[in-house]
Amino acid sequence: MKNELNVLYQFDDKYAPYAGVSLTSLFHNNQSIKQINVYLLVDKVSEKNLDKFYLLAEKYENSKLLCIEPLDVIEKMQEWNIPKYRGSYAANLRLFFDYCIKDDIERLLYLDSDTIVCGDLSEILQMDLEDNYIAMAIDSVGREHKHHIGFSKDEPYYNSGVIIYDVKKWKREKCSDKIVDYLKNVRSQFLAPDQDLLNLVFKGKICRLSNSYNYQPMHSVLAPEKYLKLYGCEGYYSLSELNKASKEVKIFHAFRYIGEFPWHKKNLHPNNDIFDYYLHLSVWSDFEKTVARNNLFIKLEKILYKILPVPAFMKIFKLVNQIVNSMMNKKIFHQIQE
Repeated sequence: MKNELNVLYQFDDKYAPYAGVSLTSLFHNNQSIKQINVYLLVDKVSEKNLDKFYLLAEKYENSKLLCIEPLDVIEKMQEWNIPKYRGSYAANLRLFFDYCIKDDIERLLYLDSDTIVCGDLSEILQMDLEDNYIAMAIDSVGREHKHHIGFSKDEPYYNSGVIIYDVKKWKREKCSDKIVDYLKNVRSQFLAPDQDLLNLVFKGKICRLSNSYNYQPMHSVLAPEKYLKLYGCEGYYSLSELNKASKEVKIFHAFRYIGEFPWHKKNLHPNNDIFDYYLHLSVWSDFEKTVARNNLFIKLEKILYKILPVPAFMKIFKLVNQIVNSMMNKKIFHQIQE
């Protein structure tokens, strides 16, 4: 395989600056890779933000940027009854990348806009996915949720923030068509649309990726042994795997934590400092953080986080997450029944 990394991002205008920070971290820490081809699947992104992406790519000799506005795919997603996620179709574009990217590539790395690359990703070029279509890391907080979509405790439920695609197998097995078939004939509404679909449709065909490539906030807060004590070991990584990953983190996945992201003002996110570092390196260094619109429940959670010991708070966090997840899944179930 050539020393060439193919990377996919998807986002709308709101998430463009955050994707820009992620892309800055990717370029900054992977200058040893001969060529990095970046595909941007964008949904109504402003010219101002697009210009910034091209300006960023010009700063790195090994970068090549291709911006794609997949209007045809978005129309198809509407036909397939795929609901918007947080007001945009951008979140699900990763499921149908092969409708947009026609290049003859073998491997594709998808990164969420809230990821921060802090290491060399060249190992991905040679990683053995065996007979699987994709590789993902296990989700750290999906224990309760996976029960609602039919998974047992011992089965892994994967996080879709970082995905490695074996593109040839994906196309040969017509994986996008399998997703459409599932949407049409089984179920189309989910709490986490893209993530749930990947887990359900490709169960048994997902290679388990080390969580060093998708290091989630929970592991930046809790030591491995404390995390396993709180959440259990079923369907997850072993203590030795978690300890190893903590020492060689490649990608932080800075998803929402206590109602906030690192780009929110006065956030308590464990990845705030590393986000700020790459924000200032990026061409979005003039970005101004704003206060998150948190409800009273999240505000109370923040207060408890500040005054309670971490282990005590995390027990409350786990319980609250389970209750909210259960309520939201029941709401979706009733919508399906109607």
